[in-house]
Amino acid sequence: ISLNTPVSLSSPRIHLAAQQINLVANEMTSNIGVLKRLIGHAEDIVGNLVASFDKIFIRANSSIRRVEDLDELSAGHVKIDSPALVEISGEVTTISGEELIKMQGQQIHMG
Repeated sequence: ISLNTPVSLSSPRIHLAAQQINLVANEMTSNIGVLKRLIGHAEDIVGNLVASFDKIFIRANSSIRRVEDLDELSAGHVKIDSPALVEISGEVTTISGEELIKMQGQQIHMG
């Protein structure tokens, strides 16, 4: 079916089942009250992404993030907790505090 006029579909419930769906659009807007996705594999390729959330919770077995240039975090409070090892390394690494820098441990090696 090929139409040159707008198509409107309204129904209390729509079920769509297919082996493959291709959606092509220059612009897409969606207004969703609740979204639940069950996905076996997902791949997103995005030129620029701007997202705004009230809260983000992610649970993963492992996570890898690679940033080529600047990776910046700005937060009111940052907590990093690891039962095994926290490693920070760089050719030049700085730690600065306005009022206090505190290190605790059975051993502290510097130099």
